Amino acid sequence: MNLKLLFPFFLGALLVLQPGFNKHIMTERGLGFAIVMNGFVLFVLTSSFLILLLALGDRLPEFFRIRHSSAIHWWYIIPGLCGFSLVVCVPLVLASVGAVSTVVGMLSGQLLTSMLWDAWVEGRSTSLLRILGVLLALGGAFLTQWSRHQK
Repeated sequence: MNLKLLFPFFLGALLVLQPGFNKHIMTERGLGFAIVMNGFVLFVLTSSFLILLLALGDRLPEFFRIRHSSAIHWWYIIPGLCGFSLVVCVPLVLASVGAVSTVVGMLSGQLLTSMLWDAWVEGRSTSLLRILGVLLALGGAFLTQWSRHQK
């Protein structure tokens, strides 16, 4: 078995653990504290990674090297805004609808957005099976929400 296939599974687990822990931090200390702690840890890790990249320089594979360019585009801030939104919103959603509904909803949103990204940005074709898979995930998200309201 290819161990690289376990990495998405690991990332999926992190998508549950991170907001779950944030929800508990938010409950004990408040949302502001949770945001500051996430920001602090991200700053320390990112700074350490940057120092490592700069220290190793040309000894790193090209993929890791920092390339210099004169242009910084406005859309470079979008990933950071997405990350901040996830840190702030996912624990709130998790607290209000539960972990299963949150994760299934996020998964179906990821699948739909991934399919659109592949088609519009990467130029990859979309198959009927992919569309059906996304619709099935959206149906699963609907069912998890609907079952919550039937109780």
